Amino acid sequence: DDCESITDCNANSIPDECELAGNDCNANNVPDECDTDCNSNGTPDSCESITDCNSNGIPDECELAGNDCNLNSIPDECETDCNSNGTPDDCEVGPDCNSNGVPDDCELAGNDCNSNNIPDECDTDCNSNGTPDDCESITDCNSNSVPDECELSGNDCNSNSIPDECDTDCNSNGTPDDCESITDCNANSIPDECELAGNDCNANSIPDECDTDCNSNGTPDECESGPDCNSNGIPDECELSGNDCNSNSIPDDCETDCNSNGTPDDCETITDCNSNSIPDECELTGNDCNSNSIPDDCETDCNSNGTPDDCESGPDCNSNGIPDDCELVGNDCNSNGVPDECDTDCNSNGTPDECESITDCNANSVPDECDISLGTSVDADGNGIPDECQPFVAICFGDGSGAACPCGNNGGSGEGCQNSTGAGATLTASGTNSASADDLDFSASGLVPGQPGLLFAGTIQANGGLGVFLGDGLRCAGGAIRRLGVRVPDGSGNAGWGAGYASAEGWMSGDTRYFQAWYRDTAGGPCLNGFNLSSGICVTFGI
Repeated sequence: DDCESITDCNANSIPDECELAGNDCNANNVPDECDTDCNSNGTPDSCESITDCNSNGIPDECELAGNDCNLNSIPDECETDCNSNGTPDDCEVGPDCNSNGVPDDCELAGNDCNSNNIPDECDTDCNSNGTPDDCESITDCNSNSVPDECELSGNDCNSNSIPDECDTDCNSNGTPDDCESITDCNANSIPDECELAGNDCNANSIPDECDTDCNSNGTPDECESGPDCNSNGIPDECELSGNDCNSNSIPDDCETDCNSNGTPDDCETITDCNSNSIPDECELTGNDCNSNSIPDDCETDCNSNGTPDDCESGPDCNSNGIPDDCELVGNDCNSNGVPDECDTDCNSNGTPDECESITDCNANSVPDECDISLGTSVDADGNGIPDECQPFVAICFGDGSGAACPCGNNGGSGEGCQNSTGAGATLTASGTNSASADDLDFSASGLVPGQPGLLFAGTIQANGGLGVFLGDGLRCAGGAIRRLGVRVPDGSGNAGWGAGYASAEGWMSGDTRYFQAWYRDTAGGPCLNGFNLSSGICVTFGI
């Protein structure tokens, strides 16, 4: 045998084939001692009843050295290796979210709905419905892949099923607008402070739509460009109702109200002399020179000098408040700068004396009738002619035209008081009143025949020419009395006195004397006084 070229696995010089009988358990023509016996138990590995996970004829226990990463007595190549990378799954160092010993990347097929390389069962599933949150058809307002419904606990202050961080938070203070204690004028759940940008024209921190807008034009009243006369932030047009008495589209409280009574001047029932819509009472300060409550510019100002007529310092002869120079047109007949009504008008007929076509016997520019009425001339006989314009004038009648006779014994017209003859005595004159000629004669008629008569003269008329009682007659000559002679009348009761009295008495031109005859009446005169007086004569002596 040892001369043959043999297989002698055990080098015992015996061909292996010669040692097979009872020594080749696995019938592989190799003596058992030459077969692999990894555990050196005398039985070839392939002939043992062993665990051989890889069916390589080697007991698994003999392949563990450096080949059992997880120490589970299973060769690594027999372990699950989902990714076929030669490392058992539970020896991998990669993620295993579910700790099932299977790398996450080996569990993705059909189990990674969101393709995030995490098995679905390891993804967040807030509602535990087996579907990752971000794989559900969900409401996810904050895009954090968590369904809103899963974020509501303690995070939904207004119970609107929306997480608070997804609710409107205009001021970014972390609290939804409608969960804040806020001012929200328009009740839109947005704080007013968050609606101001471009919406607060008057910068009053109130949204424009909440400000007063009386005309509903979308612009707050105080932001309008229209008139606001009282600066109260309300357009004038919005304050007119019941506040525009004169319909001029201006609120009453903006109108002129000079007396501050709350009613515009031109809405008052007022006196407004100049029609300027301002009550006269409001224009009086420094404008009522005569204190008559009428503005000066409403007063008559005939000369247009700006000063009312009755405040002028110039002449106003008739005291009518109109300067004389304003009343001259057609009212100054004598061109003397004095209104006609202020000129002397002795007869009060409305025409100045010197503008009348008058009788002016003494050429003094005064009508005779006015000389007489004013007492500047005497009209003893009442004939309307000044006595100085007549040589002599009959006066002192006892016919009732003057004073009544003492016992009602009036004589006839132009006579003295009635005497016992049944008539009155009359004194007449002849000649002239010239003092230089001194040719004045007197005659008496109606005397009691045979009873003496006395001619006398006085310097004034007694009782203004009406006479006073004396005996049965009226004495009209008074003042300084001069007796001029006694005469006894003839059987007809006539008597006369000659000329020459002017020179004898020293009468001169311009002197006036009143002549009368006193006579006895002892034969039962009417009043039984025993004497009477004739009518009188007034003489004003000329040259």
